[in-house]
Amino acid sequence: MENMKIKTNQDLDGITDQFKKVVQNKTRILKEDYVTYSTESFRLNKEISKLTKEKMQLEMDSMNALNKISKLEMQMQGVQMEIVCDDEEGLTTQLNGTFGKRYTTH
Repeated sequence: MENMKIKTNQDLDGITDQFKKVVQNKTRILKEDYVTYSTESFRLNKEISKLTKEKMQLEMDSMNALNKISKLEMQMQGVQMEIVCDDEEGLTTQLNGTFGKRYTTH
């Protein structure tokens, strides 16, 4: 009877030690996972912030471009342009001379 009690206590101690090791291992894994999650979360939030700033800048650039187009349209209202060229090359030359930029008719 005493031997059974000793054997049972040894088995119980073995199971307890095994359980403690498993709990320690799981705790370590959870801590590592949390560090990985936190690092990735920080990186993604930083990327989101950067993309949001870039989006806002693109929207502002777009609005500025639309304002410039609107101003140019206002300036061109009432200005008549007479096309005097019959061929595409002459038209391109005339457009480049009129607007001061490189335009193509394609």
